[in-house]
Amino acid sequence: MQSDAYLEGGSSHDRWDDLVARHLAGDHTGTEELARELDPALRTAARGMLGADDRDADDVVSESVVAVLDYLRRQGSFDGNLLVFGIAVTRNRCRNLQVWRQRRPQVPLESLTDWLAHPGRNPLDALVDRERLELLQEALNRLGPECRELLRAWYLEGVAVEEIRRRLGLRSIQGVYYRRTRCLEKAGESLNDLLSGCSSHAGTRPAHESPKEGSHE
Repeated sequence: MQSDAYLEGGSSHDRWDDLVARHLAGDHTGTEELARELDPALRTAARGMLGADDRDADDVVSESVVAVLDYLRRQGSFDGNLLVFGIAVTRNRCRNLQVWRQRRPQVPLESLTDWLAHPGRNPLDALVDRERLELLQEALNRLGPECRELLRAWYLEGVAVEEIRRRLGLRSIQGVYYRRTRCLEKAGESLNDLLSGCSSHAGTRPAHESPKEGSHE
């Protein structure tokens, strides 16, 4: 199947419709074929916006493919040119990444490590950092074992995506990105719940603690 022909509205439209139908029917082979067909055009779009050597381009492409596949599952159908839609998704993700980079400039790891270990650092800062780490750890503890293993391998151990796929028994690399996205969402929800609980507890603490402060048994 020629993606260029489909992009231009050519005769391969029926083939794409067939892949979409197989994906929606739960045919894993169809899903993998659809992901492979989407990849080249989405990769070209990402590199066009981020640059051919951008370290995040591959992640943007894989996450965009997963986003398109997930959208199809949620909608149950698609009317239009899926490749054009996928390119639009990819470009939007590239723009979001560029905005994020402008707002959150990266700090070299070495300088951050030096700052954390600085002997003149405010003890209150260290306490806040410890509390943050404890909250993050609690949020991760609430995840299932597969999510914990995936996030640990990805972010702490630096394991290659293909190896993570093998460890988790997933059929495709896109499945790893899809699972990672879902695990991060779950971790974010748990963290928000914990932060909400902390805020609620902090707001009610004076009412509960004042009797203890006033009593000297």
